[in-house]
Amino acid sequence: MRHYKEHLIVTGTSIRDALSILDKLAQDAICFVVNDELKLLGSLTDGDIRRGLIAGIELDDTVDSIIQKEPKFLRKGDYDLNKVIEYRDNNYKVIPIVTKKGKIINVINFRHLKSYLPIDVVIMAG
Repeated sequence: MRHYKEHLIVTGTSIRDALSILDKLAQDAICFVVNDELKLLGSLTDGDIRRGLIAGIELDDTVDSIIQKEPKFLRKGDYDLNKVIEYRDNNYKVIPIVTKKGKIINVINFRHLKSYLPIDVVIMAG
């Protein structure tokens, strides 16, 4: 499994550098654009870059103008099981988990998810 920070790029990253990161992520190819405090600003896929290139953007331009500025996410401590199932059923592969202030603290990778239970739930039975 990948560490969630492998999916993070900071605002101002060049498209060329973002493509390199997406290439390394292979099947899990999505980047989450964050600021210096790791606050989620958007998401970026190879499709976003492809559409940007068709529109005339250059590889040395920053990703900021082509990111999806309303990315899907889950808020820590406020999981909605129906939303998790909806994301999975709609073929989202990787979804960030954010704090109330929007800081990314983890990701859910649906290729590795074994259960729909929230990651931070612990069941004690005796």
